[in-house]
Amino acid sequence: MNMRMLTTLCVVTAIAAPVSARLVEVDFTPDTLAIAKGSLGTSLTIDDLYITSLADLEAPTAGTLYLEMYKGLGVRSLADTGATAITWDGGNSNEAVVFDFTNNVEAASVVIKLNCFEDRYDSPKLILQLSGSPELTFTESHPNWSAATSVSRKKITIDIGGLLGANTADIVSKIIVAETTGSVFVKNIAYEITAPPVPEPATIVLLGVGGFVMIVNNCKRK
Repeated sequence: MNMRMLTTLCVVTAIAAPVSARLVEVDFTPDTLAIAKGSLGTSLTIDDLYITSLADLEAPTAGTLYLEMYKGLGVRSLADTGATAITWDGGNSNEAVVFDFTNNVEAASVVIKLNCFEDRYDSPKLILQLSGSPELTFTESHPNWSAATSVSRKKITIDIGGLLGANTADIVSKIIVAETTGSVFVKNIAYEITAPPVPEPATIVLLGVGGFVMIVNNCKRK
């Protein structure tokens, strides 16, 4: 055989693996977490969440995470003093709990439940950092707030997808939960971790002369 005249062709066809999702739900009560009530330090990692707190959101100052029995996750000062909720006024003001997501989480999948909420006193604020948008802030003055929230037994459930509306495909990297008038606890957070599709070989054409003979042979043996 004249190797100089040999042209080789190999076609490999495959379909990319589908996107998979895993639901995560964290309820911040001591009877559901393997964590004792009380001060938790400056940071906490649960599953794919890295959680910190701020004693002052405007002039960022670290705080102490605090787990209150039957109420949820709140904030105290860095010296571990003061109220235990996420508080806007009083001795500790403008506090926040910060959730950093370490995996791909679609913002629209996130639902947050706040505890000890009273409509006449409390006005929560959520700040989101998304992949395809600038930082977004949501309070009760936002036009989507009423449709995206529900209140029952001193708990307010906030559907992030409802707040975002058209921006539902964005990946969220951080959510900050704060207050603007009163005090609340984070009772629960739920979200879906989305694994990007695994690239498998699509249709590939290998065309060459001479040196590709072994490649053709390998493809035929599969």
